[in-house]
Amino acid sequence: MPDSCFFIEWRKLKRTHLAFIMLLSGILGGLYAYAFFATQGKKILRLPVDPIDGLLTQTYGMIALLNVLSITVAASLLFYIEYNSFGIKRMMTLPISAQKLFCNKALILLLLFLAALLFEFLGLAVSGILFLPQKWESIGSIATFSCYVFLLSVPSMLFMLFMSALSKNIWVTVGIGVAGLFSGLGYGAAGNGNPAFLIDPFALLFYPATVTKSTPNSAVIALAVADVVILLAIIQNVLKRKEWDQ
Repeated sequence: MPDSCFFIEWRKLKRTHLAFIMLLSGILGGLYAYAFFATQGKKILRLPVDPIDGLLTQTYGMIALLNVLSITVAASLLFYIEYNSFGIKRMMTLPISAQKLFCNKALILLLLFLAALLFEFLGLAVSGILFLPQKWESIGSIATFSCYVFLLSVPSMLFMLFMSALSKNIWVTVGIGVAGLFSGLGYGAAGNGNPAFLIDPFALLFYPATVTKSTPNSAVIALAVADVVILLAIIQNVLKRKEWDQ
């Protein structure tokens, strides 16, 4: 549950415009989904796949790209505001652990991403109602797909926030995010469905764009959960030992 430290962290974001960035990403994703299907819908509906699968898998590639960029920017800013003017040293003098500080920032990132995802869901839902034969019946499948995407995005969010916590240089974190983006795109272009590539959290995020089925894959979900557990264990151990003297 959010505590007083969480709301302090939230107030720190006033001058970063982080909420605006995340919401803008979601709005752009939703508009793209509508615009893409409005112009290409007839071609997609002629493909030998279920219309809902066509809508979701064909539009998700660009949405995933926007999501990775917004996650990279958000994660970079969340700890940059601590390192700026030696704020992290002041925070560590308070009765709050580095792990709790990380958890509060992770919760903020997850909530902001969820808000962005709601706008993307809205764009997909409007497209389904207007252009798919199933119309209103498609909303359930779109909602399930959105929850699936959220779960597959959590490992990359935790990883990027961890990288941000380890480096006081915001450009290092941004560079790691860009490298992660290209690794995810590389999986989409050359992964050929090889599950070994899904160890990369960015490849995991792009996975729904590489298949023709929007139905959640239980094995991929299990891998995402395992990634989250492993990342949290590593983060807990590293942050406990890190010297915050930068």
